[in-house]
Amino acid sequence: MKRSLSFLLAVAVCGSAFADEKADGILDATLKYIGGLSSVSSETSITMKQSMPGQDPRERTVENTLLFKKDGPFALQAKGQAPSFSFVDGTAEMNLPGAGLVRGKAESAKAATLNPNFGFDESSGSNPMLDRDVAATLLRGMLFHSEKRPWDKRLENFTYDGEEEIDGVKTHRLAFQTEEENEGIKLPCLLWIDAGEKPLPRRMSVDMSPIVANAVEQNPQLKGMEISMTGAYANWKVDADIPDDAFLLKVADDGKPAKSVSELMSRGRKAPPSEVLVGKAAPDFELKLMDGSDFKVSDQKGKVLVLDFWATWCGPCIRALPILMSTVKEFEDEGVELVAVNLREEKDKVEKFIAKQGWDLTVALDGEGKAGELYKVTGIPQTVIIGKDGKIVKVHVGANPATFKSELTRELKEATAAK
Repeated sequence: MKRSLSFLLAVAVCGSAFADEKADGILDATLKYIGGLSSVSSETSITMKQSMPGQDPRERTVENTLLFKKDGPFALQAKGQAPSFSFVDGTAEMNLPGAGLVRGKAESAKAATLNPNFGFDESSGSNPMLDRDVAATLLRGMLFHSEKRPWDKRLENFTYDGEEEIDGVKTHRLAFQTEEENEGIKLPCLLWIDAGEKPLPRRMSVDMSPIVANAVEQNPQLKGMEISMTGAYANWKVDADIPDDAFLLKVADDGKPAKSVSELMSRGRKAPPSEVLVGKAAPDFELKLMDGSDFKVSDQKGKVLVLDFWATWCGPCIRALPILMSTVKEFEDEGVELVAVNLREEKDKVEKFIAKQGWDLTVALDGEGKAGELYKVTGIPQTVIIGKDGKIVKVHVGANPATFKSELTRELKEATAAK
C-alpha cells in the first residue's frame, strides 16, 4: 500500500512500500472522517528552521487559513505576501501580492488546483504556488482524495511511533519517509493525528538536513547545517456553516487579471542579463564532452544548436531537460543539436546522475563556469537557441512546463526554416 503528498517548492517525493497495520488503520480512519465532512476550516502554518554551528538559529513562519465546502467553494487565504487562492461558483482566482490576480473558469476547486494556469506543474505533480505549506497541502490532498489522484501516493514506510500530547490534545505519532526528487535522499518525517472520535491532523514535520549533508562535498561551508519544516493546525471547525462570501479573496485591484500565473509573472519582469545576447554572434567556447571528446560552438555553424545550462541539483533543470530532449529529437532530421552544459560539477557526479536518469544526452562539462559567464548565466535552467548563421535566436531563463514545449517547437521551426 502506498502513501503520498506533494510537498512545497523543492521537496518533491517518490513513493515506495508501506507496512504497519496500526498506522494504516489510523490513516484510513482519518481519510474516512475528513471525507465525510460537509465543511472544514483550519488555520495552518509552516515554520522553517535553520541552524549552523556558531550562528544564531533562523526561523520563518508562513500562515494560512483553509476553508472548504464539500462539492462547493474552497479557499487558501495567506497571511502576508504568499499567494492566496479561491474557488467560488465556477470561478477560480489566485492573487500574487505585488504582481496581480489570475482569474479563470474551472469545473471544481480540485480541477483548478491541478491547472497549469494556476501554477500546477505536471512534471513534479505539485503546485508550488499552493504547496508552500505542508499542513495545508496535506489537508487539501485528503479533501480532494480520489482513486485517480490519491493523497498518499508518494510517501513510504509509515510506522506507528507512539502517543504524544500536543497543546493538551492526545495524539498518535506516525513516522514515515519521503524521497527527495533528484538525488533519491531519504527524508525522515513525523505526522501527529488526534486520538479519539475526530482523527484530525495536528502537526507534521520534515527533516531536510540530509539534503544539505549530501551537498557538503560540493559546498563545504554547509557542513553542520540543519534544516527542518513543521506544519501545524489550529482552530479546527468542522461541519460548520461557512458563508460563501468568506471564501472570496479580499485583495486590492492590481490591474487587469491575467489568464495564467506565467502571464502574470511576465508582466513587468526585468529582462535577464543574457537577453542582450539575442541577435548577436554566439560567444565561442571549447569544452570537453562527457565522453572525452571536444566541443566547440563555432564548429557548429551551419546548423541549429541548442545549449542548455544546468546542474544536477537544480529541480527546474531536471524537469525541463526531458521536455527539451524530446522536442529537439523531433527536429533531428533538420540537424538540430542539443548540448547540455553542466555548470561547476565533477564529471563522476554528472555521469552517475545521467545514468540514473537513463538519458541519452550530450553533456559538456563547464567545471569553472567560464562558458556560463560568456552567456551571462545568472539563473538556471538557461536555454539558448543559436541559428544556422551562428547568431543567438532566443534565450529562455527558466522553463514553464505548461508552455515550454510549444514555445521551443515554434522557435525551432523558425530557426530551421531560416536560410
